[in-house]
Amino acid sequence: METALDLLESRRRPLLVWHLFWGPRAFGELLRLSVGMTKRVLRQELQALETCGLLCKDQRTRDGRRADYRLTPFGETLKPVLGSLYAWGLFVQTSRPFAAIGAGGPSGPPDESQPTKRPGYKARSAARAPEQGRAEEIP
Repeated sequence: METALDLLESRRRPLLVWHLFWGPRAFGELLRLSVGMTKRVLRQELQALETCGLLCKDQRTRDGRRADYRLTPFGETLKPVLGSLYAWGLFVQTSRPFAAIGAGGPSGPPDESQPTKRPGYKARSAARAPEQGRAEEIP
């Protein structure tokens, strides 16, 4: 188990391998599919997966500016593993819709009595409150 986890190290790597299951993809396409990942991080993760031997980079032009990434035969061996993980994730989503997932996941059904606010709204308003209080105290 440790060997497998060391190889896949981060949450991003299995997702990148997952995106390559259906064939080669260009860097830009992988960037679009990897929500929230910067170009720099994507390059680092792809390079790490290439170093591990899970994928390879096929240059499309001589100057090296265009490349497709595809799974190696070794990377293809992850298909049943990640496929099982995907199926288990679907099972958890459908059978336990309000189960706590991760440290910050939902712990139950939403409270209908409270108005819905943007994430981080309270933190910003709480940070401003002391400043407003001080301004009122100073004549």
